[in-house]
Amino acid sequence: MGRRVAAVTTTVLTGLLIWYSASAIYRDSFATHPPDPRDLRCSEGVRDLHQLYRAAWAQPDAPADLPSLDRRLAGLRAVCEREGEAAADAWRRLERWRYRAGGHDALGRELLDDDARAALAYQSPGTSR
Repeated sequence: MGRRVAAVTTTVLTGLLIWYSASAIYRDSFATHPPDPRDLRCSEGVRDLHQLYRAAWAQPDAPADLPSLDRRLAGLRAVCEREGEAAADAWRRLERWRYRAGGHDALGRELLDDDARAALAYQSPGTSR
């Protein structure tokens, strides 16, 4: 009897974990955000977000608020889809650029940080810190 209770309990807990994880992934993947009030036109929103992302990545020491920019990007999608296929294509291209540029920025920082650490770790003979 004890083995059956343990099996049922384990099965129920595993099922709840799978359900919770799947719902969290679904919520994050298919979240809809309302458009930002500043984004009245798709072209203006695309240009503004492009500059904001570039400014956020240009200052590696300052904490960038990328999640709020990503929410604004997701909200801009509805504005661009209302304007037609060309605007929706511009939004898709901006989204693709955002993730590619963010990945390149992170990769560059990781690669350059290793080189900078190695260079700064060197100490000339006869010197002290």
